[in-house]
Amino acid sequence: MKMLLTSLGLGAVTDFVEGAAGRAPEQLRLGFVWDAAAAEDIDPEGQWQLDRLTELGFEATRVLARDAADGDEFARTLADVDVVYVAGGNSFALLDALRGNGSGDALVRAVREGLPYIGLSAGSVVVGSALDPIVLLDDPSVAPGLADFSGLALVPHVVVPHADGKLPPYPPELFERIAAVYGERFPLLFLDDDAALLASGGTFRVIDSA
Repeated sequence: MKMLLTSLGLGAVTDFVEGAAGRAPEQLRLGFVWDAAAAEDIDPEGQWQLDRLTELGFEATRVLARDAADGDEFARTLADVDVVYVAGGNSFALLDALRGNGSGDALVRAVREGLPYIGLSAGSVVVGSALDPIVLLDDPSVAPGLADFSGLALVPHVVVPHADGKLPPYPPELFERIAAVYGERFPLLFLDDDAALLASGGTFRVIDSA
């Protein structure tokens, strides 16, 4: 597996894709999965993320996982791209979209078979082991049909983004509360906004991504 899980900064993306895919961004087709952004009032199309990726040189195709008829259709969509980027927004809306039609299973298979994966915020959260601690960051009521908050489990951590407390909606004391309430039950990995979790094979390390 080749994964880059960011909190907010995309500074590590170019080096990641060049190493993972062996080509520069302008030579790659990127699938931009924006279900999480679609659930938000601010920038509901994830345009700032798409603009930033375009600046880096990517040719991006917008994809809504929830619109796939089934997992097989989503698998065909993923087969047509060189790298998949899963946008930030509401983590529970994203998990619901991936669970509802089998697209999550297709995504897991594709990533395990070598498709490079970039996640930002919710896109990083959803591939972790569980989303339970994220109820203090995102509103789970946008996805009332979710039976449980198990993640896609591509990484063994619960990724908690924005952990430096610099974004106004997420003050430092919020992360202290997450640690206090969930720290003994979940393998929390707090990720600052200028950092990313790089996963390659079975190894994981936090790198700069300002």
